[in-house]
Amino acid sequence: MEVLTQNYFFVIPLAAALMLFVFVLKAYALWLAARRGNRGWFIALFLIQTLGILEIIYIFFVVKPDAPAKNTNSQVTPNIEPTP
Repeated sequence: MEVLTQNYFFVIPLAAALMLFVFVLKAYALWLAARRGNRGWFIALFLIQTLGILEIIYIFFVVKPDAPAKNTNSQVTPNIEPTP
């Protein structure tokens, strides 16, 4: 039993680092999807757990860095004419 604990001491820190990396990657991908108005991608990224693979695909292959985000704020400024 002592041999098992000596050989696998790195598993817990490695798993913790992987979990932290996946969490940060998922948060960034979800933020990008929400900011760009990609509802389908947001739902897929939120529900599907792929250890960062889907997030990497979305961030590096789907999102174009020079493409502007969709404007979700539909604020209309009223055209008010001054009264004499």
